[in-house]
Amino acid sequence: MPNLSAHLASQLSNCPLGYSNTPVGPKTLVKYVQNEKVNLSVKDRMPPLLLVKVGEFYESFGFDAGILIAHGGLNSMGGKLRAGMPLANIQSVVDRLFQSWPGKGAESLEIAVYEEFGFNETGTGLKNRKLQQILRKGEEEYFFNLHMGEGSSTINKGVRVVLVKERLTKSQKSYDLYEIEPYISRCSISPSLPLSSLLSLIHSDSVYKDTVYFSGGDLPSWAGDLEVERVAGGEHAMVENIGAKLFGEKWSGVKLSEKCTETSMKPLNFETAKEIGVVRDHRIASLITAVIGDEKGYAADYVRDMLLRHKGFEVGSGFRNIVKWLSNTKESLPERKIIDVKRVIRWIREGECSRRGFIDLKESVERAGVWDEFCIREGVAGDLWKVVEYDTAGEGGRVKNFHKIREQVLQLIENTVASDEEAIVEVVEDDVKGKGKMEQTEIKVNNFFVRNDRTWQGRVKEDATEGVKQAVKRVELCKDMLIESLERDFYHDEGAEVVVDIFNNALYLRCEPADRKGEYEHPKDRNNRVLRNRFTTEDVNEKLRDYVGATQECKAEVAGALKSLSADIGRLEEGLDAILECGYINMIIEVCIRHVAEVRKKGWTIPDVEESMSHAVSLNDVFPYWMGPSSGVTNDVKLDGMCALTAPNMSGKSTVMRSVAAASLLASAGMYAPVGSGSRVGILDAIFVRGASGDAPNEGKSAFGAEIEDIGDMFGTCSDRSLVFVDELGRGTSPTDGAAIAAAVLEEMAKRGINGFFATHLFEIFRLIPKFPPEVSKRIISKRMAVDYVNVGGEKVVEWTYKLEDGICKDSMALVTARKFGLPEEVLDRAREFQGLVEGGERVEGREEGEEKGGNDVVREIGDVPNLDLGAACDVLEAVSNSTAVTLPSRFTPPPYLEGRSCVYVLEVPETSTEGGSMYYVGESDGVGKRVKAHRSKRTRGLSWSNCKGKIVEVEEGKGQARRIESEVIKRMEAMGFGMISVADKRHTNFGGRDGGGGGEEKKEDEDEEVVGGKKGASSTTS
Repeated sequence: MPNLSAHLASQLSNCPLGYSNTPVGPKTLVKYVQNEKVNLSVKDRMPPLLLVKVGEFYESFGFDAGILIAHGGLNSMGGKLRAGMPLANIQSVVDRLFQSWPGKGAESLEIAVYEEFGFNETGTGLKNRKLQQILRKGEEEYFFNLHMGEGSSTINKGVRVVLVKERLTKSQKSYDLYEIEPYISRCSISPSLPLSSLLSLIHSDSVYKDTVYFSGGDLPSWAGDLEVERVAGGEHAMVENIGAKLFGEKWSGVKLSEKCTETSMKPLNFETAKEIGVVRDHRIASLITAVIGDEKGYAADYVRDMLLRHKGFEVGSGFRNIVKWLSNTKESLPERKIIDVKRVIRWIREGECSRRGFIDLKESVERAGVWDEFCIREGVAGDLWKVVEYDTAGEGGRVKNFHKIREQVLQLIENTVASDEEAIVEVVEDDVKGKGKMEQTEIKVNNFFVRNDRTWQGRVKEDATEGVKQAVKRVELCKDMLIESLERDFYHDEGAEVVVDIFNNALYLRCEPADRKGEYEHPKDRNNRVLRNRFTTEDVNEKLRDYVGATQECKAEVAGALKSLSADIGRLEEGLDAILECGYINMIIEVCIRHVAEVRKKGWTIPDVEESMSHAVSLNDVFPYWMGPSSGVTNDVKLDGMCALTAPNMSGKSTVMRSVAAASLLASAGMYAPVGSGSRVGILDAIFVRGASGDAPNEGKSAFGAEIEDIGDMFGTCSDRSLVFVDELGRGTSPTDGAAIAAAVLEEMAKRGINGFFATHLFEIFRLIPKFPPEVSKRIISKRMAVDYVNVGGEKVVEWTYKLEDGICKDSMALVTARKFGLPEEVLDRAREFQGLVEGGERVEGREEGEEKGGNDVVREIGDVPNLDLGAACDVLEAVSNSTAVTLPSRFTPPPYLEGRSCVYVLEVPETSTEGGSMYYVGESDGVGKRVKAHRSKRTRGLSWSNCKGKIVEVEEGKGQARRIESEVIKRMEAMGFGMISVADKRHTNFGGRDGGGGGEEKKEDEDEEVVGGKKGASSTTS
């Protein structure tokens, strides 16, 4: 009903479907989803999109159906928010969604597919449905027969199985965590974990957590919703028993390796991981996003695991050296191919890897080889392999004959799998609207053949095996015979209407031809029921069965060829190990590049990690990781002992501690951190953060009980090489008891040589510190958060500086904070009365404006250009910008140092016509890496964007000047006769000031136009 959804939404303050509750006119919810891009934020908040098997169709309802209609190319069912497709069309719809998804990018899209698994046991006739697969960017291929549930192939037992072994030492419990990865024959061990660290690893995204196997005393209460199963025996016996139980004959044992080294930090506990944004918590800014720009995806999972579980000084040093090299290189870099390599290996071992899986694997293996040689040339190959060997947990180091095995894998795939060029199959079904009956018939029949042939076409080479070769010939023969029969029996009458039955995969006539009465019969459907309103002939029916059967046989031969390829690769000595290493080479380099590109524009630097330091940490100009140095206040922090920190409410003490903890963790991992140059960190064995938090009623703990349990964990794991941050200990009990306990904890921390911050509002502690032993009290310094007082309208107003200074703050200024956050004045006045009874840095704002130069100030003249090629375009670019260009070869990415800097670039895009040639594109961007990636992902008829190459110049004067240069380069190249893809930006004349401000016109992506072959089309190629 028109506008019904809008009417219902108006009754709610927040519509769960995201529909606006303001009057929008007679607009249906279907159209709202189609037209309101802002509404896609609903899927960003509530992923994934659901596809549920309902009979023969996979359907979505409500908002998800609207997404499929708007961006998946489907029609609504009956004009309602319901849409679906048969199995044969799932992949094309999924591909279309990932290509056209307009939200935060395809990386934010997830599609969960639920399959039917027979009827349940209640006798109600209801069907069982279980999650079969979650499709994400990089994992877009749907595998129909790989179920994630009972009764399925062994491939569906998790990639990683968790075993927890309980230890009892000195009346204190600790746990050994075994993560068994059977398909890559590895078992990594994290020994002697406190409960909080165990939980942070089990509940992180990187650990499979369907069932936890447990060895110890009583079954643990901490497992929550996890299914816990008890096992017994020694270390090796338990692992072997679990493997044999889950994987049967396919179990081949695993290599055991400890994840902890002498220089590794202990894994972060759960509270610490939440407090510094490593594990998701809606209260805390994500550290993962700050490090690589995204919180989801393979790269984000890698970084999260890297921070949760420190890899040791040597591995961190290798990572740091790679990051430093990438920060300084001016060269374009080879592309990377990120795949879920462990999942691909699992598919290969099960013989279930698809063509898309092999193509992705081939590209990953190729790219890894290129990067290995590239790093050898640049002198960082040793650093890269330090990290790779740790991540792949190989007992004997890297694979011997790595390059030889790589070539063998590539050759096997090359001999069997159809390349992307060979796999191009015309699968677009033509529309019959507006066509005559005969033309409609031809289109319908052609679409029928398209749907059947694409079940086998383009997956393997047609001569991959003798069986495939013969099966393809049989399909073509049967198709020709069916076409002859159709022409004889269905096409002879121009008025005859052919019906395509997609459910029965058949062709029928709607009516029996009048001139051949009695020659036709009623067909039967797949359930052997006679279709009284459809007609066919015995010959057509026979040829149809032959053709459909031939396509199914061909599909089976193709699947057999892929299965044989999996077996051939699996039989290579160390073949799967080499594939694993290739996957990690791509991942490590991708993480490093994304990290450099993300943080260089934020003003972060790389601290040094030193084995012998007079301080645990010495950080210059540290600032919050969720802010930039221009918007966040910086502080210098040197810790060699405990810092007792006091401060008014809301003055930034928790922020300072969180910032120092995050910076120290990043530095130890070998990453950039939000600190100034000259910062240093010692080799730490633990980082512990205990923030102010509430009770945990589901665990039977009060706020104070939870505090004390965490402090007990801290004493059990931290040493004089640890960094500890405790915020407001003792606030969950009476002030007197709280101060006494807090003072005792602070004394013990100082006595043990622990370094860190101890923040408190319990000022009585400072009367107790002088009673500590002298050698203990001298390891405690007092710091406070400074405040300023400014005169506003004759009233003295508190202003937070967010700067550390020496001293003790004895005024929490709680009433100031209460007023700031809206406590009524009458309540504040009464609070001041009660208070009397009870008692017996410079912030950098804005940015510097630079003067705009005239257009002629940046231009030098160039001579005639005889050849209109990329070299000539580069001459124009360098002349106009007065800069030297960086070369961007095909399939290379820009150097990461350019990210966050204003750049102008020229791309040479090959034409796909037989005559060859190229078109040219000029653009400007402050994120040239992402922009080039966006260009290469485009699909424009006649142009091969994926193979484009180019030249890039950096424009130090900022975005305004970059746009001026872009406009001038376009004008000159167009005047010289270059074939330009877009000339829209030559019209820009007002470019603003140094940073693109000053009221200049703002360029938007949807303003740009492409001109290809004299035609204009929408484009999204500008920043």
